[in-house]
Amino acid sequence: LDIDIDRRAAARVGLTVADVQDAVRTAIGGMNVTTTIEGLERYPLNVRYARELRDDIPALRQVLVAAPGGVQVPLGQVASITIRPGAPMIRSENAQRTAWVFIEIEGRDLGGYVEEARRLVAEQVPLPPGYSLRFAGQYEFWETTLPRLVAAGAVALTLIILLLYASSRSWFRVGVVLLAVPFSLIGALWFVWALGYNLSLAVVI
Repeated sequence: LDIDIDRRAAARVGLTVADVQDAVRTAIGGMNVTTTIEGLERYPLNVRYARELRDDIPALRQVLVAAPGGVQVPLGQVASITIRPGAPMIRSENAQRTAWVFIEIEGRDLGGYVEEARRLVAEQVPLPPGYSLRFAGQYEFWETTLPRLVAAGAVALTLIILLLYASSRSWFRVGVVLLAVPFSLIGALWFVWALGYNLSLAVVI
């Protein structure tokens, strides 16, 4: 929401830019006027117009600005109010400004979606010089955790084999016991398919 002050229109009624900005700040944005103390807790008291007086552009244009001499001037007479698309807030990461696009995925696995999205973005979205694109969130957690999980699984499987051999002293018996592992894995995959789960870190674990 952009409020552009018309300096000439404001000057004609004796208002300065600061006067109009004060009205915008107090009536629309709100201003802390005092602090209430309740025991060890402190709460700021914020004063501004009621929501029905500031929830659309026609209402904002009727916000009154106090001019010299006690005259009340509608904000729409001394400023233009428009809505322009833009970033809701400025974020930075690694000393660079960033913009975030949040995606909710349903009905498919996260890894497959990101791989397809990467391919389509590379084909259809040319990035200007100085811009970069990165997938973060759960997918980034998946990428960083999965190699550790694979390594931990390999270590655990090796220890299980050594413990089995230490207890039985027979590689044949160890092999017979390990033959159950592929069948257990197949059963686990059938179970995941029957429940309709998508592949995720929790499912893999």
